[in-house]
Amino acid sequence: MYKKFKKVLVIVAVILVGLASYSGYCSFSGSCLTVVARLQNLRANLTLDKTAIRAKNIAIFQEKKLKYLYNSIFETQQLAGLDIKRDLPYLNVPKKYEWYAQQYSAQIKAGYVAPISLRFISDKVGYGIFAEASIHEGDLIGEYTGIIKDKAFVNDTTFSWVYPSKKNKDGAPIEVSLDSKYEGNEMRYVNHANKPNTDKIDVPIDGQWHAAYVANQAIPAGKQITVSYGKGYWDTRKINPENFD
Repeated sequence: MYKKFKKVLVIVAVILVGLASYSGYCSFSGSCLTVVARLQNLRANLTLDKTAIRAKNIAIFQEKKLKYLYNSIFETQQLAGLDIKRDLPYLNVPKKYEWYAQQYSAQIKAGYVAPISLRFISDKVGYGIFAEASIHEGDLIGEYTGIIKDKAFVNDTTFSWVYPSKKNKDGAPIEVSLDSKYEGNEMRYVNHANKPNTDKIDVPIDGQWHAAYVANQAIPAGKQITVSYGKGYWDTRKINPENFD
């Protein structure tokens, strides 16, 4: 009996070593994401193919006749010649925005999104975004992509953010919105929460603002990604946001 038990232990040890080696390869190669889960006091390595996850998300966009954007597109002329570093809100806290740029600009330019998936929740809520692997506090979820256009051309503001700068290079008022109603990425499906696990930030990249979502806490796999839409969003719609938390 002891010999059989010892043999089983050896087999389990070999399997665990093999999984650990494969996990190390995946992490080193960057081609996949390793998620460590505890099951019956053993660590099982589950490898997620980020490319496949994103492909499924894009397929949903195609089904809904939406165009998937890896990066935002600037169509407005109101921002021509504007130096955001000489304008608000940059002047208020320049160090914060420089840190944002250093931390997230490379990922945003590359069209990065965290390992997240689109899932249908209900007829009332529609779709939502869920973490497919653990996300750390401070991690970029992704750029909120869309078309940056004159606000006059945005008829439905359900999927839009107001551009941070309010004046053009001559000091005249500008009215520009980031619209993701027909073109965008997974961020357009991030639902509202009064205590969200993600913050919306504005990142200065090459003289232009880019909206992005960043985790404000650790988010475990399977958890829904949420963000606050802001008081103005609900005030203009005369809706109590408590009903959507």
